[in-house]
Amino acid sequence: MRSVAIWLSKQCISFNLIEEDLFEWCVYSIEKRIISILTWIFLLTIGFRFFGVVHSIAFIASFLFLRKYTNGYHASTYWRCLILSISVELICLTIAQLLPYIFAVITVCLADSTILIYAPSNNVKVHFSNSEILALKEKIKIYLFLINGIYLILILFQLSISNCIAMALLADAISLLIKNNSNH
Repeated sequence: MRSVAIWLSKQCISFNLIEEDLFEWCVYSIEKRIISILTWIFLLTIGFRFFGVVHSIAFIASFLFLRKYTNGYHASTYWRCLILSISVELICLTIAQLLPYIFAVITVCLADSTILIYAPSNNVKVHFSNSEILALKEKIKIYLFLINGIYLILILFQLSISNCIAMALLADAISLLIKNNSNH
């Protein structure tokens, strides 16, 4: 993937789309996009196959939407990330099918609390300043409110889909806890 990103970045320079001093930034940005697209393709394919379209999209969209702002644990390589992501998806969507209503509500409350305490999380590639952390904390509150609102509506109409959102919140919270505990 890096070689494709390097080639595309060189093309951007040759067509004067970016300046040469932005080469590394361009490589990183393109590589990140390629990885994101491939991860989405793998997760959606596996999710659709084993859990159906709606349940997979509810979990993946909730998890990745929130994780974009909360950050959390990151695997050291793309392949580890992909394997971990697929494992998290399979485990969470399997549990979502079995999760009793009261445990789902408790899961959401605990996950929300954990996310509010630990998010956003810094890492080597994405390091937030104090002002960025404060701004992101406010965004995260809004996004949690939105996801929780969708969760509450779905409890009334489609409990199995709401459980997918509960598990997405839990997966994000666990990622934050792992990241936080690895810093000590």
